[in-house]
This record gives sequence, C-alpha cells and structure tokens, in this order.
Amino acid sequence: MYMKASVQTSKYFKPHIDSLQELDVYFWIAGGSLRDFFINQDPKDIDFYFESIQDRDKAKDLLVEKGFEVINIWEKHFELQKDKLRYDLFHRTKSPEETLLDFDYTVCRCALDKNYILYYDKNFFYDLKLRRLVRSPYPKRHIIVESKRLKKLLQRGFNIDKDNLILFLNDHTQD
Repeated sequence: MYMKASVQTSKYFKPHIDSLQELDVYFWIAGGSLRDFFINQDPKDIDFYFESIQDRDKAKDLLVEKGFEVINIWEKHFELQKDKLRYDLFHRTKSPEETLLDFDYTVCRCALDKNYILYYDKNFFYDLKLRRLVRSPYPKRHIIVESKRLKKLLQRGFNIDKDNLILFLNDHTQD
C-alpha cells in the first residue's frame, strides 16, 4: 500500500529535521507540510511524530532551548512557534506508515522520516497533481476536524468529486 523512496535532502526540510537530529530518537514529518512543499506552497506548520511520549517531550525541551515558544499544550501534542512557523509535536503512532492511516485524504498521506526516507500513499502524487481530494480507506471520523480540513483544502484550489463528497457525508451522518 505504501512505497518507500529515497529523497534528496531538500533545502526546506533539512534545517527542520536537523534541528532534532541531536536527540538521537526516531521521528518523522507527515501530512500537510509535505503536500504543500510538493505543490510549491509555503507550509504554515510542520507536524512531527515520535515513537514515544518521552521522545516527543525531549523534542519539546530541545526546541524550547533553541528559542521556540510553546504556544499550546494539548492532550496529545505540543504546539511551538519560532519565526512565524509552527511545529506540532505528536505521539500517536509507532511508524510513518501507521501515521498515514490517520489522514483523511490521499493528498495528505505522505511522511518524511529523519533519514530522509519518503513514505506515501500509492495515489499521493497522482491526486496531488490533479488537486483532487480522495477519501482514504481509513478516515479519522472526527467531523469537526475533517470539515475544517475539507473547507481549507477546497479554498486552496483542491476539488472533491460527488462520490468522495458522499463518502464524507455518509461517514458523518446518521441514517
């Protein structure tokens, strides 16, 4: 279902990944920042994922030492900011592949690990090129989160066909 490919160290992600390399823990970036990068848009935030809560907390402490400001502490993640770029630090899953299952549309199902290995849904680049929103087979089931993401993506020029819109509505309405 997912493919692995080596990725050239990009000018954009290298400083962000390097900022956490000294921790010597496994982590990955996933979701919208990669989607935005591949369509030449500046990401507003970068979502980092960690294998354990302890690794995530170490990352937060290191980033605070490096001048990041903690702007929110949520139940499952921290939001930090520096120079108008937000880092969200999560612990939810054990691998990049499992993280991809959390995303509701194929154009969000992409991850880049600390070793610059890219994990992506087999339709990620195709759907990205067409700017189409296709429901993943494992939607999140959080109507508020998904509705906001759907609205944001539609405003950014993505489109959703009737069948995928019906899938979205069926997931969030009772018969």
